[in-house]
Amino acid sequence: MTRAGRVGAARAEVRASSGLPWLDLLAVGGVRVAAAISLWSLGFRAISDDDFSRVVIAARFAAQPMVDPSGTSWLPLPFWLTGTAMLVAGPSLTVARGLALLTAVAAALLLYPAARVLGVDRRGALIAGCLGAVLPYPTRLGIATVPDGYAAALITFAAATMAHEQPRWRAWGALAVTAAALCRYEAWPVAAMVAAFALLDARRRRSLALAASAALALVGPMAWLLNGALRHADPCFFLGRVVDYRAALGASAATPFAAVGSLLLALIRLEPELAVLVAFASANLIVARAPGDGARYGRFALGLGALFAFVVAADLRNAAPTHHGERAVLALWLGAAIVTGDGFTRGLARYRDSTRSSLGAAAGVLLLLATAGARPRWGAPDPFVDRNAEVAIGDTARELVPRGALLAVDTADYGFFAVIAAFGRPREAVALDERDPRRPRSPDAFTSPSTLRRRLDGLHARWLVTTATHAPVAAAIGDERAGAGRFVLFELTSAE
Repeated sequence: MTRAGRVGAARAEVRASSGLPWLDLLAVGGVRVAAAISLWSLGFRAISDDDFSRVVIAARFAAQPMVDPSGTSWLPLPFWLTGTAMLVAGPSLTVARGLALLTAVAAALLLYPAARVLGVDRRGALIAGCLGAVLPYPTRLGIATVPDGYAAALITFAAATMAHEQPRWRAWGALAVTAAALCRYEAWPVAAMVAAFALLDARRRRSLALAASAALALVGPMAWLLNGALRHADPCFFLGRVVDYRAALGASAATPFAAVGSLLLALIRLEPELAVLVAFASANLIVARAPGDGARYGRFALGLGALFAFVVAADLRNAAPTHHGERAVLALWLGAAIVTGDGFTRGLARYRDSTRSSLGAAAGVLLLLATAGARPRWGAPDPFVDRNAEVAIGDTARELVPRGALLAVDTADYGFFAVIAAFGRPREAVALDERDPRRPRSPDAFTSPSTLRRRLDGLHARWLVTTATHAPVAAAIGDERAGAGRFVLFELTSAE
């Protein structure tokens, strides 16, 4: 059979098996659930205080739905999604975390059809799906109450559909990238690539369906730019806000070498097992001269390459994420998982059984070396936030503070977001100091009991969560009702 014939047969096989094998999907979902449970048992709860801030904003959306729930640079779809779930099940942190687990499983499952649409056979897609589901960093981003995990899966799926011949898959890809573009900005260059290739193919094939897909792919970015023009008098208002916030934190723009180098190093360092496997699978394909259609990955690589270039450009303009910058290139890890699955199945198929066994053993040894050697030494990400004490006192306050009463929250840092998220009534809670680096700090309310009382009376707050350090001042004007870790809940007494 000629090379063209083999490629055609492979594509025919993909088309013939358009129904997704449910057992494969069940396996991928099971792996993601097991990985999530493992990380949860090890104590992981959140990436940063942004996780809890997002929960608070979603709860406010549930109480008062609006187009732009955050009013900041954050894109709106995650708040619409979580807020809608809270409308149904209640505005609690538990609901947000439950939804995060569901979207984490859905994101893992989406990698399987992404691989199949790209032309990977069933076994390769299963390997890709399970690998993407078990990787520690994507799993963390999946179960945290942030959109990064499912946005990256949507991006990867959209990039995979760009070379597909059937308009319906191109439409699904355009819909996926529009959803991703309303969650994360790094989806925007991929949306542009999806639209560009759809327009190119629409012109070549004279297809109105593909032209419609091009328009659909741009709906997310265009809608947000329109929102900026109408609400903020600046279509690109979000760029200024991100730059201003980073500047207030003391961050500066990176050099080109540092921006590219840090991201490439993070891709390898934070998932060393995947780096070893994708290198092994790719080398195996080259040595075995396994048949394949290079064009399958051409557009896929261009889409993910555009994402990488966008993230680097943002870092050069001091508009990169303020923490854990590798989150923005999560789709590259998922893309590497697809390449790994495809490489193993197509590459190993060219060898005899004995050779396949030897190569499999070699891959296993390399995997163990990466896990036991590279990950403990170099693979630790920046620290993740621990807000268990804040969540505990917030849970307690939810039980003790009557509805309609205002709770004031005093924390030494941004932990007040976790307290308010666990409290579950964001319209009935207020931080004494929001610690926004772009604004002047609020005066210290704990210089004396009388100062604290005036501050709380001005807010009409009768309940207070504060730290053990500030508890003696609060005790002079209130009664202690509960404690959790380093936090204490007080109810104010009437002034004499």
